[in-house]
Amino acid sequence: CSTLVCCNMVIESGGGQFSAGASCWLRNGSQLAIGFGRHIKLYRFSQSPNPELIFQSSTSTDNSHSDSVTHIVSVSRFRFVSASIDGTLRIWNASDSYDLICERVFDFGMKISSIQSFKSNYLFILTHDLSLMVIYIKNYSVKTLIPSQNQVNRKNSTPISSLVAIESLSIRETAILVHFGVDSVIHSVIVSENNQVLNVIGTVLCEMNTKITSFCVRNSDGALAIGDQQGIIRLFPEYDSIVTSKFKDLTSSSSTKHRKIDSISDLIHSKLHWHSGIVTSLSFDDSNSDNSSGNQIQSLLFSGGNESVLVEWDVSHITSVLSHKNTNTRRRFIPRLSASILSITPNSTRTQISILTSDNTFQILDLSTHEIISSLKTLRIRNESETTTNSLCKHCESERTLELKPLHSNNGLFLIRAPFSATPFKIQLYNVMNDCHVNEFIIHACNAVAYKSISNTKNHEMSVPFVTHLECSEDNGVCVTVDRRCLKENAMHFDCMKFWKVRRKENEVELELECKVNDPHDGFLVDSVCVESKGQFVVTTSVKGREFKVWMRVGSDVIDGIQWKCVFVGGYRGFGCRSVSFSKDSSMFCVAAENILTLWTMDKMLGQKDLIKCELMNALTYNSPDEVIVKAEFLNEFIVSISVSTIIVWNVMTRSIWWSVSIPIARSICVSNALVVDSISNRFAVAVSLPTLNAETEEEMLDCDDSVRDCVLVFDAKTAVPIHSEGLPVGTHILGMSFCESERKMEQN
Repeated sequence: CSTLVCCNMVIESGGGQFSAGASCWLRNGSQLAIGFGRHIKLYRFSQSPNPELIFQSSTSTDNSHSDSVTHIVSVSRFRFVSASIDGTLRIWNASDSYDLICERVFDFGMKISSIQSFKSNYLFILTHDLSLMVIYIKNYSVKTLIPSQNQVNRKNSTPISSLVAIESLSIRETAILVHFGVDSVIHSVIVSENNQVLNVIGTVLCEMNTKITSFCVRNSDGALAIGDQQGIIRLFPEYDSIVTSKFKDLTSSSSTKHRKIDSISDLIHSKLHWHSGIVTSLSFDDSNSDNSSGNQIQSLLFSGGNESVLVEWDVSHITSVLSHKNTNTRRRFIPRLSASILSITPNSTRTQISILTSDNTFQILDLSTHEIISSLKTLRIRNESETTTNSLCKHCESERTLELKPLHSNNGLFLIRAPFSATPFKIQLYNVMNDCHVNEFIIHACNAVAYKSISNTKNHEMSVPFVTHLECSEDNGVCVTVDRRCLKENAMHFDCMKFWKVRRKENEVELELECKVNDPHDGFLVDSVCVESKGQFVVTTSVKGREFKVWMRVGSDVIDGIQWKCVFVGGYRGFGCRSVSFSKDSSMFCVAAENILTLWTMDKMLGQKDLIKCELMNALTYNSPDEVIVKAEFLNEFIVSISVSTIIVWNVMTRSIWWSVSIPIARSICVSNALVVDSISNRFAVAVSLPTLNAETEEEMLDCDDSVRDCVLVFDAKTAVPIHSEGLPVGTHILGMSFCESERKMEQN
């Protein structure tokens, strides 16, 4: 989750990743509850195109989830239920327009795979071990319908598909059909209801011969729609009657049995195929279910996939009399969205649909006009499902880390590089004070569908481009990015360094490309970038190239345009150059070469407008040759450097180590991003990993995630004693951090 941290307080900023099932409508479609990481956010929709955030749960309270929220379902107009990876289920009351009250907490001690409400009376829960339980909402009593199936190997299984509960239309007495999918099998549980007592009659298993990725049920007739990995949607209009016909003796007195449907080819169904990849979400809209006039019921099916396109299928004609033959189904396409669709949720009046996409954006679609009437983009952090990195080498994989760069003259504005998000070739401008997306910038133009298909092919000619470096000058006039393509099979890399002019118009920020340099280190990777405070010089380093390069801004905006040229190439004894930093007055810079910290001066050459002279001042050596300096930063009269297990502070005046301390750097963050400095307060922060009570030995600390916790230590450069420490809950990891100059705060993500 995303947090703002200063020396004596914590301000939460609701970070996290959307989950496919974690949203529901409240108050007849005027409010929407969304699970965002471990947080729950409640939004109100009015005439404004941007929804209003009216409530956010806090991790500092006992009623909040301690891990990511996976499912949210509505049980009434004002109440909803949330489930989490932490094994808890919480019932919330949203009757107060500006508050959210947790009424009850259930701890099942195991990850909850899916939940579904039924007529505001029952709540069905499916746990990771395929145990099916029900909660009677009125008195909160819990009953196990199907006990744990420990013999089922869930370790290598795909996530359980959505749990669906509807009233059976093929059984005269009251009965409920509960469907859920595991891998390629649909489980249909028939549950009888007698005086508010539920009992299982039987379970029907149907093998689909393909991985089930999503499914939904049509309320008007119990028809079942199933999406798979090949992009095919199968619609079974008679599934309700077929399932119930397997149990003609509808009594629960006899022992519960499992029945099987031998082959889906024996079932009447229709195939709908447009998606080229996985069908990620399905939802019916059969709002006009009143068929008293005898007219045909209008029924729409919405589907979403990795193509970022929402497809509307008119399936009104697909009824029980349909044969096996495919029919021409009318379809309509909603304009391409920003990323893959995670979920499609109609409101209670079936007039609007909420769409969650993998780039942490949700949008509201008006069904009458088929236009997006409201949208909100949030912090883009991680999307492991889309960013398959089989084509990346280990070095590039380690650099796919979050990076935060504050725009110092703009209060709360940060440029964010998140190369493991759904759009790794973009950077995001985010306001951490208002917790809202401001803008996004395309660093490398790329077709979204093309790069997804490329990343999933074995013999590809190109890989997914991603931004690997992002740096800004202190005056915010210049921004430098490096985007990369990595070809693991051919051991080839393509780096492109781009220089951007930062332009501001009132509250808006725009990036204008000034110059780009292909392959800046002649076939070797760029390992670090540093921009001089006034934006006139840039230094880049390369470990394998064993060099650093100084780039200078030349030319004029008016005459011949701005160009950047390499004016100096340097190195130290053939050592790999890993990190670079400018002093505050830009009179010198330091370069970390293995375990040696080199200091360089930089002056313009007399009579040479576009040339500079760099001279080596000192080479400061750290005693341990095995401790490679991975990050070094100037901090007034000090230089702060870190290795994987040591913090070292150097005094620039005496050219010696001022103090050092051994402490392991956090494993969850790239080591080069584990150090941030604040030159105004003379403080710096380091992300470290500290053992918990569960860690008895160093080996256990390295092998078990529960044995360590990520912490942020804040130091004054003059002393080795931390002036502040902030520990994160076990299982919560630091992805990136940065100081915010205006408020003396550090954003920790």
